[in-house]
Amino acid sequence: MSGPLDEDERAELERLRAEVGKARAETERLTAQLHAAAPAAPQEAAGGAVERPRRLWRTPVAVLVLVLGCLLAPISVVAIWSNTTISDTNRYVETVAPLAKDPAVQNAVASRTTEEIFKRLDLRGLLSQGVNGLLASTHLPPLVQERLRSLVGTISNGIEEFVRSKIGDLVKSDQFAAAWVQGNRVAHQTMIKVLSGESRGITVQGNTAYLQLGPFIDVAKQRLVKAGFGPAASIPQINPSVALFPAKDLVKLQTAYTWLNRLAIILPVLTLALLGAAVVLARRHRRMLLAGGLGLAASMVVLGLGLVAARAIYLSSLPSDGMPPDAAAAIFDTLVRLLQAQLRTLAVVGVVVAVGAAATGPSTAAVRTRSVLSTGIGRLRDSGESIGLRTGRVGSWTYDHRTLLRVAVITIAGIGFIAWNDPSIAVVLLLALLVLVALALIEFIARPPREPRAAT
Repeated sequence: MSGPLDEDERAELERLRAEVGKARAETERLTAQLHAAAPAAPQEAAGGAVERPRRLWRTPVAVLVLVLGCLLAPISVVAIWSNTTISDTNRYVETVAPLAKDPAVQNAVASRTTEEIFKRLDLRGLLSQGVNGLLASTHLPPLVQERLRSLVGTISNGIEEFVRSKIGDLVKSDQFAAAWVQGNRVAHQTMIKVLSGESRGITVQGNTAYLQLGPFIDVAKQRLVKAGFGPAASIPQINPSVALFPAKDLVKLQTAYTWLNRLAIILPVLTLALLGAAVVLARRHRRMLLAGGLGLAASMVVLGLGLVAARAIYLSSLPSDGMPPDAAAAIFDTLVRLLQAQLRTLAVVGVVVAVGAAATGPSTAAVRTRSVLSTGIGRLRDSGESIGLRTGRVGSWTYDHRTLLRVAVITIAGIGFIAWNDPSIAVVLLLALLVLVALALIEFIARPPREPRAAT
């Protein structure tokens, strides 16, 4: 053909050139991925000799570092939980406050309080003294006297039921909830001193450790006096105790608490450093990132199973004079609730990281998915340009720096997750969605360079 091209021919030529450019870019990308996935072939050195692979130590060292990071991950989570929930009085009280409404805890407190009151209040003795005094001051027939003495047990049982009912109403009231919070605040401060070895608030008798719970009785005494049960005022100041755990475990708890709080900052930083170093040291970064995500998720699953085992061991080792199993189970579940939430969140983080690493790999499914998404975004960009929405220099700059921008997006998301206060699974999924949207936006804005036009 000779002569200049008309408008239709020139438009068709531009379209064909654009398609050739896209096909060439896709071919180069797939070739680069295949080269990255294929094992490096030995290079021919000068003189025809084969050069031996270098840095063979990187893979085993990276694997070792990754294993250490995954092993420290659950310990780091427990250290953070101990430092933020167990050591902080306000956080602890906030955590256990809902237990005041738990039926198992209410029944345990009511039963123990009633038991302690009647241990110190000889109700049958008081009633017997009253009946004997009455009989001594009157001259009643022997049959009547016998009947009055037989009523002592019935009256005593009735009073016990009255007291038990009033205490049951007490533990369901807002007054008890307030007393529960205040009592736990004082008890927590004592517990922290005990765990850190600074106090003897927990006494040890035989093979069992007991926590003194005297302040919890005062509210019940005041409530009984107001209800008309005058003898409650004569109950002496008592300091009952509740069996907590075998004394042999007290030293173990003190040691674990001390070290966990000392390493609450160092352990998480060291864990992140080890996981990051494993990815950097590995010859194939993407595969190590995939392994790191799966390893993190697996370590959280192991921690979850460990909590299940710890719960069973704790409940099976409760002293016979300790809290009822249902109340002890409710308290245990409440205390570890935040810990379980944290491990579930980190397990999801590991899965998200693993899925992201797999999605960028050379597998057929990953390549096909990326190709479909890239083609769709390219068509959307071309549609925008056809109506005058061009990115111009911004698109060219974005294309030249697209790798840096992708790394920046992922880094910002990671920093946001770390800085978030108590991130949940919903937060993780939201951040992952925002990352996908940002990466798609970078792909949309980035404009590949046009093929130079041939001279006509």
